[in-house]
Amino acid sequence: MAQSSSQKEEVETKYLKRLDSLKDERKPFEDEWQDITDYVLPRRSGWSKDSNTDKSGAGKIFDGTAIESLNLMCDGLVGYIVPSTVPFFRLRASIPQYEDVPQFRIWLDSCELEVLSAIERSNFYYAIGELFPDAGALGTGIMFMEEDEAQGRVSFSVRHLKECYLAENRFGTVDTVYRDFKMSRANLVEQFPNIDKAQKDRAEKLPDEKVEVIHIVEPGRARKFDSTYMLAEENNGSNGHILEQGGYDYFPYIVWRFRKNSDEVYGRSPAMDALYDVKVLNFMAKSLLEAAQKALEPPLVATEAMKGKIRINPKGVTYVESNNIAGQIGSLYGAAIGNYPIATDQYARRQQMVKQHFHTAFYSYLLSEEGSNIQKTA
Repeated sequence: MAQSSSQKEEVETKYLKRLDSLKDERKPFEDEWQDITDYVLPRRSGWSKDSNTDKSGAGKIFDGTAIESLNLMCDGLVGYIVPSTVPFFRLRASIPQYEDVPQFRIWLDSCELEVLSAIERSNFYYAIGELFPDAGALGTGIMFMEEDEAQGRVSFSVRHLKECYLAENRFGTVDTVYRDFKMSRANLVEQFPNIDKAQKDRAEKLPDEKVEVIHIVEPGRARKFDSTYMLAEENNGSNGHILEQGGYDYFPYIVWRFRKNSDEVYGRSPAMDALYDVKVLNFMAKSLLEAAQKALEPPLVATEAMKGKIRINPKGVTYVESNNIAGQIGSLYGAAIGNYPIATDQYARRQQMVKQHFHTAFYSYLLSEEGSNIQKTA
């Protein structure tokens, strides 16, 4: 049954108000997420809705221990939880007695092969490599599943947490995702071929211009989950309008919280636990680099008469007329050159603390034994 204009506007307003509410609920996490992407996951540090290339956090990193530790942990998890070389799951009957029925076991085995075949045809293994760092660093990783009918496969795409706003049901399971993102006008017309002529005309003139789209998935009535796509705002500044409405029999978003508090929707991560040590370690590394540079290229003190005569290039010799202090060139730090202000053992200790947050010793052991014939104990 078609909705009247007033009913449609009422639904659109309801969605926009819910989105504003979910944005307010997410705000307390955002400063911490920014710090984590600045120091631990710089390729995800672009939190501006208008830019996918903002990687400002990379300039704050002076020690790569946290980045290395996160990568090691994720490589270990991917390699031992979802390896691409061997089946990583097995279907079992919910009623154990059925496992002894040969025909039922044969049917389950054939289902396993179908699922594995679908995974092999998809980009699952490529996408999962993006999901693990998001969860390990930000505590929440989000992956969207959709059908690629042209290729005859399932497509997986990992969504940046900046786009997604979540809500749980009463059992603590995420059943609502509001995704606020940008897409090109060319892709808008490709995904929604029935949009109005004005939008198509603009897409022909400006195919790469970005428009803001909201995808809403929440528990539904006709189907298990309702799906709504809508433009966030029109060019004249009015509220956006619905592009497409449909539904899913399954929840299309995989939302992985690495670990979570019972009173929070968004997850927590090893990077969050390590953040204080990561910041201290970066401060230490910066101080050591500055000290090393000053030791190798120290500030100089010289008399006015030596102006223009000092040679600071390698093997340069500066000749003076006498050996007294008035004619000498010296370091501003005197005998203190080379005595770094931070003890290197404290620096190494802080590096070890960061590694322990990510359990690098455990994952290093797993990866070092990969492919060997050594049988591991529990």
